[in-house]
Amino acid sequence: MLRKWLLQNEDTAKSWATITYDYETDRWETWIPDGITTDMLPPILRICYFEKGENPISNEHTRWFIEERIPPRDRQNIVDIMKEAGMFCYDEAKLIDAYGGKAAQDRFWMKILQ
Repeated sequence: MLRKWLLQNEDTAKSWATITYDYETDRWETWIPDGITTDMLPPILRICYFEKGENPISNEHTRWFIEERIPPRDRQNIVDIMKEAGMFCYDEAKLIDAYGGKAAQDRFWMKILQ
């Protein structure tokens, strides 16, 4: 099953990237559309896209970005967080769905596409 989100900024309705997760292969990818400038992306995606030339951005780098936007597996109250989200086991994609992938360090969030 393929899941897909749009990375958006709280200040605009524009989509800065498309992020996908494939449950069958356990792989993440981020696609950056043409016309995006350095100030439009969170730091890890900016480095991968502009400095390393990645597009799509690799599983490893996208997973790193995702892990920065969700509660970690070893968080003290992770069971309560998962229960609140209707989860019985830790699932990065479901945590993104439940909480929008918001992080304190920027104004980006992830809108569910499929």
